[in-house]
Amino acid sequence: MTQNARWIGAVMALGVLLLGLLLLAGRSGQLDRAATGFDGLRHWLAANGQEARGFAGGYPIDAEAIGLRVLPVFDTMPDFVSDPPRDLREELLDDSERDIGWDILQRKVAAAPTLVILPKWRAGMRLTGVAHPDLLIGDKAVQGLARWALGPGAGLTTNARGGIEAVPLTWSSDGTADRAGQDFVAEIYAPRSAVAPACTPLLGDAVAAYLLRCPIRGAAEGAVSTVFVLTDPDLLNNHGLSLGQNADLAAAVLPALAGTGAVIVDSSTEFWTRTTRVRQPAERSWADLARFFAWPYALIWLGFAALFGLALWRGGVRTRPPLPEATAPQLATVEAEARLLLLSGDRARLLGDYAAQRLAALAEALLGLRAGVAGLRRVLARRAPDLAATLFNAADAMHHLPADIAPAEAQARIRDFEELIERVRHELD
Repeated sequence: MTQNARWIGAVMALGVLLLGLLLLAGRSGQLDRAATGFDGLRHWLAANGQEARGFAGGYPIDAEAIGLRVLPVFDTMPDFVSDPPRDLREELLDDSERDIGWDILQRKVAAAPTLVILPKWRAGMRLTGVAHPDLLIGDKAVQGLARWALGPGAGLTTNARGGIEAVPLTWSSDGTADRAGQDFVAEIYAPRSAVAPACTPLLGDAVAAYLLRCPIRGAAEGAVSTVFVLTDPDLLNNHGLSLGQNADLAAAVLPALAGTGAVIVDSSTEFWTRTTRVRQPAERSWADLARFFAWPYALIWLGFAALFGLALWRGGVRTRPPLPEATAPQLATVEAEARLLLLSGDRARLLGDYAAQRLAALAEALLGLRAGVAGLRRVLARRAPDLAATLFNAADAMHHLPADIAPAEAQARIRDFEELIERVRHELD
């Protein structure tokens, strides 16, 4: 493949990737602007003086800046990636238009005050713009999400008679028993309500609640401990805001839930929230340190102590201290003796002394100061009998050479003897 062909392939791959991203972004934008989307909610709130904006991900957002996260869920089976529809019928009946994971849902709910909006419509409502009972998502399909958001014992009920109904609702921000608050008449197609014993109804009542405040099970320390749940998205989506007093209800309820913060309509499917909560430093005492020496951690410290003692013994007792270097008089004596032997022509005695000194040095290097040549003979005879016999026979032979041995033969014997020395080092090391 030529260089130009590789460049063309890389450019084509990049183009396909960008096209895929544009298609995904386009589908997400179509969903937000459709009748079942929530793009109109943020514009309506902003027009009524409430800070509101949409968020599709791509950059971190501070949790402190979120007064209320509006989180529409368009996935009936989180963590399950749905296959693309094979025909028009499957596309119309698709009930998971925006896949999201359980972990992402839980992290978003725990990071900032969140209003979770349960799904209600299949994709056919967005594609055709027609509200029909066959395009409603069944209560059982949403039950898993309902149990996660509303707690155990929760149940959903949809009045799927196929028409828009007027639903009188009283908004109470604290869910008090006397239900003192603002009254609205919402208009909803096939209204869906919930019964949730673990939650407090804020819109509706204990028998048919539409907006609830629920505790988050297993909430971590310092995280958000409650979540708001809207059972019917037609109260706040683009289709529902144009009906009855739904828009007035949204303008009254959402700013009250957001407080002084902004309303964020979150359409992202990843976790982009940046938390900056400061943890208080824990109090420390000597008891905390003592725990590291309690059972079974004491075994670890005993092991370290044994290893330290073994290292001391191995480094300071078993092996010898460094040998002092030979002094100048000692070196002069050795050189003078060697010179006298060379001048006298007694090469045999010189070779014999050489062999004896090499054996002594080998024994000292391998076995220590006190072993001596006799110790080297015992150890080597036990480990490698044949090599021991060869080595000491060669050393004895160098003591009985003729005095006028030729220099070439003397060098050959020294070379053979050094090879034996190296074999012994290899064997004992």
